[in-house]
Amino acid sequence: MGMMLIDRRKAGRGKSSNNRQKLLKRVRSFIKTAVPQNIGQGGVVGGNAKPTSPVKVAGEALEEPFFAYARDGEHTAVLIGNSEYERGDEIELPEDGEGDGHGNKAGQGDSGEDDFIVNVARDEFLDVFFEDCELPNLTNERFTERLDNTFQHAGFSTTGSPAQLSIVRTYKQMVGRRRALTAPHSQELAELEKELEQIYTIDPEDGDCFDDEETARIDWLEQRIDELRKKIAVLRGFDKSDMRFRKKEAKPLKTVDAVLIMIMDISGSMDEQKKTISRRWFALLYAFIKRRYKATDLVFIAHHDEAMEMSEDDFFSTRINGGTSVSPALKLTKKIIKERFDPNQTNIYVCHASDGDNWDTDNELVQEQLIGEPNLLGAIQFFSYVEVGSPRQRWFNLGASTAREDSNLWQTYDKVREKVSKDKMNLVIIESADDCYPVFKKVFRKHK
Repeated sequence: MGMMLIDRRKAGRGKSSNNRQKLLKRVRSFIKTAVPQNIGQGGVVGGNAKPTSPVKVAGEALEEPFFAYARDGEHTAVLIGNSEYERGDEIELPEDGEGDGHGNKAGQGDSGEDDFIVNVARDEFLDVFFEDCELPNLTNERFTERLDNTFQHAGFSTTGSPAQLSIVRTYKQMVGRRRALTAPHSQELAELEKELEQIYTIDPEDGDCFDDEETARIDWLEQRIDELRKKIAVLRGFDKSDMRFRKKEAKPLKTVDAVLIMIMDISGSMDEQKKTISRRWFALLYAFIKRRYKATDLVFIAHHDEAMEMSEDDFFSTRINGGTSVSPALKLTKKIIKERFDPNQTNIYVCHASDGDNWDTDNELVQEQLIGEPNLLGAIQFFSYVEVGSPRQRWFNLGASTAREDSNLWQTYDKVREKVSKDKMNLVIIESADDCYPVFKKVFRKHK
């Protein structure tokens, strides 16, 4: 039984819009799983980041559905000849991984198909990448939303500065006004020109000139046609009323009232690899906050055996090092919160990155800063600890199996976590810079 499909859709511009949206949806899924190449490499701070981010899209994701003829039954085909094989020859199949069925190795030759590389604008890439992420434990009871005035496009105005002049809108306004005002004159002009042409095409039989009545009519027509042409010419230029200027108004925008405190270990035990991982983590966190929570205050603290507050640039580029003590950083954090922020009205988040080294005598002070009085964990919404670098390992006596040995700082934080709510603290390990992205999405994933 045969089947015939007839496409009766109108051949308008939106005919393929559904397929286009499906394609964009597939591309967006690849963007969400892609690794941002320009975050933490070249700097998020200072505007040194690249304007675009390359995303690799698998070739099969770009394939579109199509109709094909059924292959049932017997078919006769005429194939091109070759100079290598004859009828009855046996052709050996290539071994696994050696060819693609056309004489070329995988990934080589013209028959291979590479993945599709699409360059996405950095801002658009970050919006899609952070789409499923959010700050945890945001509470509406603490006035977490406030109204900030931000200037947004609000149409056009007839007055404004030359810098805000919209040339396209002004030209459209001029064309509309000219058509409206010249329409009656143009219609009358066309009728009079046609009448004058008809008079001139009449050739008197006796060869004499036009009579007085026709001459008077011709004079009037020519005078009126000249007047209409002058009126139309005057209306063709730009008028002051045509000017249109872009207008912006301050509109209320809901933003989150929150503060993020970043604490980074810069002690001597933090080698270059560990510092790179820490900076990559905080650069990713910085980009997330700037994209999703623009009104969030950021505080940068670096510590070795002493703690110091830094600017954004110094925090991502400092080369200071020394011994390791964590409690001074937590003590400085509590001081900043007490002096600048009200925990009853602000969502406060703290993130600490370290390699896990800390003086044994300082571990008790760390616990005291976190859950002692005044209680740091009681004043904040969420505390995350990121331990960077390869984990310590200890050997079992039997065989060569190994197990991770917790650092003393990890053990200290873990003891504190057992005494507070499970969603109050989060401890993770990042062994390489590329692990920052999956770990970040795990820590700050959106809870539905």
